[in-house]
Amino acid sequence: MSVVFQHWNTAYFEAIFRAAAEHHAELRTAISQVGDPIWSMHKKKSSESVLAGEMILTFFNGGSEKRKLDPAFSVGDSLRTILRQNPQEYVYGEQIFNELIVAAWRAGAVRTLRITKDEFLDLLKCEGWNYDAEKHYWTKASRAPVSLFA
Repeated sequence: MSVVFQHWNTAYFEAIFRAAAEHHAELRTAISQVGDPIWSMHKKKSSESVLAGEMILTFFNGGSEKRKLDPAFSVGDSLRTILRQNPQEYVYGEQIFNELIVAAWRAGAVRTLRITKDEFLDLLKCEGWNYDAEKHYWTKASRAPVSLFA
């Protein structure tokens, strides 16, 4: 079964994962569909705070794995890990948010994951990423070259 979904409210994701687990369905893939979000009028108006695209969650029937809560799960640490693993100089906020949801699920912490869009955006900014309103993605903050003669 595949569920196509996107929302800032993580409680919806928790409900999807809980329902799947109750029916012994195991998450096999989670794919973010991001790219050219220009079609979204909401994205044009409030670019950095609007999610465009979807996440496709695919479940396989027959899973029996129960997830235990990882008390050490940290939103900030997980976000930093996701950003460090990104090989590109830019990221789509939707993709990073979705990867954070899946990281929380893997840690058994989706139920406790509560992050607002403003908190998420602030975390990205604190990690040195800037939103490019023309291209609708986040870029690593460029640093001015250090002069040895300054």
